[in-house]
Amino acid sequence: MLLKLLYIEHKKTKRSFAFWLTIFGSMVIPMVVCLVMLVKPAPFVPFGNSNPWKSLLINNFSAVSSFLFPMYVIYLIGLLGNIEYKSSNWKKLFVLPIRKELLISSKLLYVLIHLFVAVILLGINTLIFGLIAGAAHLELKLLDFAPQFDLIVWLVYHLFLSVLGIIGLQFILSIFFENILITLAIGLFLMVGSLIASGLQWEYIEFVPYASPNRFASVAGTVKEWITKPEWTNLVVFGLSFAFSLFFFKRKTVK
Repeated sequence: MLLKLLYIEHKKTKRSFAFWLTIFGSMVIPMVVCLVMLVKPAPFVPFGNSNPWKSLLINNFSAVSSFLFPMYVIYLIGLLGNIEYKSSNWKKLFVLPIRKELLISSKLLYVLIHLFVAVILLGINTLIFGLIAGAAHLELKLLDFAPQFDLIVWLVYHLFLSVLGIIGLQFILSIFFENILITLAIGLFLMVGSLIASGLQWEYIEFVPYASPNRFASVAGTVKEWITKPEWTNLVVFGLSFAFSLFFFKRKTVK
């Protein structure tokens, strides 16, 4: 049943803007960096025998995670939630002989899969556009070294963990508010507020989920722990958000 519900979610969104946002959005930063490398390659020429893929991967993931990716998460979840209200799908879903717990779980799981695919596509696009730049300018030495696939997996893993708290909180908002603008406005307000608090070096900023992606951007190349303190916070917030979503959704009615 869960797989069937996931397939239904995919059918509803495969022709939507959310689907294409995931495909093309993951290309933006790698494409921009590639264009810069093609026009002005000198700053990207590595020193000595250092692997140029390491700096390219870290720079791309850091650039995305600081603001663009969390905003993508906020916008995507808002779009996916709005599909149900816009098409009055809640009324159709609530008459089906399906437990509400399974229904909400499938929706959240689909969001997680969607976002995980987006992170993986970021890694793939970084490789593709890196190879294009390396072929155009041999002095970049991107063709002389093998891409660091272990680093890609590490960055994908931590970038995904860095947005888990935002996913949980925005998922609640997308269910609670019918108007997508309210969901987006709250998410944007919390995102900008967390960036300001980070800039002011607030002592409790590591417990703010909306600041976690920006923190990841600053330590992407040095993080050693499997789960950092902000990521533990995200896991707790995500778990609590999921529990609250179940509680609220079981009592949700649609007129």
